[in-house]
Amino acid sequence: MYKWIVVCLGLGLWSAVFVFAGNFPTRQGITLAAITSLLSFLLLRKPDVKAIRFRPYWVSVEPNWARALTDLKLVADHESCHGILSAARSSDKYNVLGQGVFFTVLKESEDFENVLIFWDNHKAFGTELRFSEDMTPIVFPVFAGTISARFFMRPTGEGFGFGIEVRERWWNQFKDTCVVNPEQIELGHLDGSVRVILAILPATEFNVYHESISPRGRNNSHRIAAERQKHRLEILQRFGWSDKSRGDHDELAITFPTSLEHTYLTIEHGTV
Repeated sequence: MYKWIVVCLGLGLWSAVFVFAGNFPTRQGITLAAITSLLSFLLLRKPDVKAIRFRPYWVSVEPNWARALTDLKLVADHESCHGILSAARSSDKYNVLGQGVFFTVLKESEDFENVLIFWDNHKAFGTELRFSEDMTPIVFPVFAGTISARFFMRPTGEGFGFGIEVRERWWNQFKDTCVVNPEQIELGHLDGSVRVILAILPATEFNVYHESISPRGRNNSHRIAAERQKHRLEILQRFGWSDKSRGDHDELAITFPTSLEHTYLTIEHGTV
């Protein structure tokens, strides 16, 4: 409303300038004043810039190894799986079978093209939101010896795919006996690998860390937040996820992390 008040005040001022100071005829002076006021408003108006503030966040990925390994027939039975996982957890060296994956996103553009990540398990920085971890002792025989299965996360068209990379020859032999119903199958014809994607996390899940700081819409912030949460839960459910997060404890100023569960994964994330 105040913008139109400014335009009207400008119209009156410019009319006085053209009619009285410039000695223009009244009709011509008012016309010129209207054009000048409108041009001034358009030139001086600040662009509506979408201001976004990024908040660094951490992510913990804990695969349900017992379910994934047995469903994919990578181990003979639950007893064998238990032995492998116990050995991995007791090892002094990092092993994804024992510790899962933990990383911290320090910088991230909205399109995920420019990122800076600290991979906590390896104490190393990276610039791509993807990983591929050795799953030894889950290995496959090859001509030169053995090659290990790999647990990976990689971008997909719908978000981030989590799964296990196996060998193509092994997959062709056992795929019909596998219990798992993969989200996607990616064949790596050049290296003889098959990436079996077990779960897809929607990319929109991390939008919460890109916070708009524009004053527009603050009066409706609670309504907007509720609508976004409803839409978020609908998307998660469509991809087989359920939100098991605990509610924040306002009285004690405690903010609990977001906790998501899938048949094959548990993912937690929160602000640093």
